[in-house]
Amino acid sequence: MKKLLLVVILFGTQIIAHAQDKAATIDVNDKKYTRIIDGVVTPDKYTYTEAKHEIKLLTEKEEVKLKIHYAKHVMLINTANYPIEDYIFVQNRSKYLNTDLPAYIKLPISLNGKLLSQEDRKKILPGLDSKKVKRITFLNRTSAQNKYHSTPFGVIEIIQ
Repeated sequence: MKKLLLVVILFGTQIIAHAQDKAATIDVNDKKYTRIIDGVVTPDKYTYTEAKHEIKLLTEKEEVKLKIHYAKHVMLINTANYPIEDYIFVQNRSKYLNTDLPAYIKLPISLNGKLLSQEDRKKILPGLDSKKVKRITFLNRTSAQNKYHSTPFGVIEIIQ
């Protein structure tokens, strides 16, 4: 009985280790997925190079629940938050986000009517002070897609 228990424990440990190895080797530029980086659908030709990020491969069930439909499965990639994003998404989520989206969905940001690209985010967001922001609003999915086109979950609009 002890040998059987030991075999079960060792086998279980190997399965967990294998699953962790598999998760650690996800290619963020894998073209078999539709990539949504910080809430924006990203073209296959875009090469993502950031070192700090969170990745979530959505299941079919999650895609249905989120009401997103693409020819390929979805890979969500969220970059590290800048202080203004912590202010919006963490400290004031209920105030600015009147949405039932799961917390793992990161929304894109538009500043003064311009949707920020990954390059814009790197340049602008580190220096954006919440005290200088005049208004923060949430654009729902439909309004955001009509205005910005590649934003399946909505957009945070900041007016400075």
